[in-house]
Amino acid sequence: MYAAKVPVASGRRWVGQGFGLFRKAPAAIGALTFLYLVTLLFSGVLPVIGAFAPLLLTPLLTVGMTDAARLVDQGESGAKISPIHLFQVFRQPSMIKSLILLGVLNAAGTVLALGAASLFDSGALFDLIIGSMKPEDPRLQDGTIITGLIGFIVVYAPLQMLLWYAPLLVAWEGVGALKACFFSWVAVWRNKWAFLNYALSWIVLAISVSVVLQVINRAMGGSNALMTMLLVPASLLVLSGMYSSYWPAFRDVFHSESPE
Repeated sequence: MYAAKVPVASGRRWVGQGFGLFRKAPAAIGALTFLYLVTLLFSGVLPVIGAFAPLLLTPLLTVGMTDAARLVDQGESGAKISPIHLFQVFRQPSMIKSLILLGVLNAAGTVLALGAASLFDSGALFDLIIGSMKPEDPRLQDGTIITGLIGFIVVYAPLQMLLWYAPLLVAWEGVGALKACFFSWVAVWRNKWAFLNYALSWIVLAISVSVVLQVINRAMGGSNALMTMLLVPASLLVLSGMYSSYWPAFRDVFHSESPE
């Protein structure tokens, strides 16, 4: 399996291509994105495994999301892509075990990264993620949370290199979970500057959207309710573009135009 080395500018192009695919089938991809988020949200209330369920499910649902973008890219009408396309892997038992193993690695790595962050920020990042940190918490003002975030990224970034392509390689190339992680690591490392460009492009976009929403909110009175009304559709739009961009990132590196 060969992973091509793409130009650095490809990272920024993937972002644009993701939104381009979304524009071709906004209803279908938007519905899948919404269902994706709702599924992860409600999986968190499951007994025993609820705290880890979203992390376990992410690799399985990513295949359905990315495959929808692939179909749109190949000319499929969005009207023919049903929301249940998100759960397509559950109809293919042969790959479920490998995808669940990837989910376990995702959960274990995330816990490890949060643990590493806690060594630097006394659990500030964890408290922020679970929603137990109050706005007046001094750790938000003294830079503690930034220190924890850096510690988290140092541990979490290598994990994402292992898992970035792994679900798609399992589903489309028929390789096992560990072999898929190896090929994913090689592909991302080979294109590390393109992926850095990709990540920075999303960060700039997220900051820009946030600034625009705050300006609009203040111009219209500055209420929390209004901010929520603006934030929900904006987040859905950005996430739809992001999930759609996974396919161009896979296509350009592995040149798999028609994966089985």
